[in-house]
Amino acid sequence: MYPSNDDAEIVALVRERSRKFVHTVFAGFAVIFAALALAAHNAPWLFSMPAHDMPRIAASLLFLSAAYVATMFVWDWMFGRAG
Repeated sequence: MYPSNDDAEIVALVRERSRKFVHTVFAGFAVIFAALALAAHNAPWLFSMPAHDMPRIAASLLFLSAAYVATMFVWDWMFGRAG
């Protein structure tokens, strides 16, 4: 399962895999919310909501996207980089 039986190496591999997973998930969320913000800004009729509310909704979706990106940086700052 693991290339080595050394506990430190196994822990480092698991931490790196966890970091990659968290980055993948949060990057995916950031892309999804950025796409939703773009759609809300350019095509408000897709959301079946009043057009005058869509700029605020698009801004909040864009803020969520930025928050997910910031979370990735905070995750690395808190838990450090492996290696």
